[in-house]
Amino acid sequence: MQLSQATDFVQEVFSGFVADLVLSVIILLVGFILAKIIGRSVQRILFELDFDKGLSRIGFGMPMEPIIGNIITYLGYFASVILALNQLKVTTAVLYSIGTLVVAVLVLSILLAIKDYVPNFFAGLLLGSRKFVTIGDRIRLRGIEGIVEQRTMTEVILRTSGDDLISIPNAHLLRTEVIKIKPKKK
Repeated sequence: MQLSQATDFVQEVFSGFVADLVLSVIILLVGFILAKIIGRSVQRILFELDFDKGLSRIGFGMPMEPIIGNIITYLGYFASVILALNQLKVTTAVLYSIGTLVVAVLVLSILLAIKDYVPNFFAGLLLGSRKFVTIGDRIRLRGIEGIVEQRTMTEVILRTSGDDLISIPNAHLLRTEVIKIKPKKK
């Protein structure tokens, strides 16, 4: 009698779990397919609307159509995973873990993206306040000589005698010996 009760209990537990597992796999598959279709559709719609051309007219040169399409796709993937986990009834703990992981990855990505920008930006502020290097100056540093063509908050562009353009990060200008060459008197 006890053996049949035990097997009935095991069958009940596993039949419910297996059904939930199968349903969550179906949710994942359908969700991933829908997310991919919707992401590509959004990208195609933006392409038909000349979204990137409109952005380039206002000075934004980075192509955004594929980026927006991918963001939509990944949001769909994320929603599918959440729905599948909800079907398995493991959402709360896993959501907190996934959320923490996503935030950590975003923070790390942002820090890695700006690690070179920040020192160059502050060096640009310092160079701008000192007015040491200005447009039109002829300078030499580490064997490179040229005329300052452009100065931004992050870099200085030199035009060499061979008509090459060289980008020098502002932080590098502060760490390197820079020689200002006076114009020749005629």
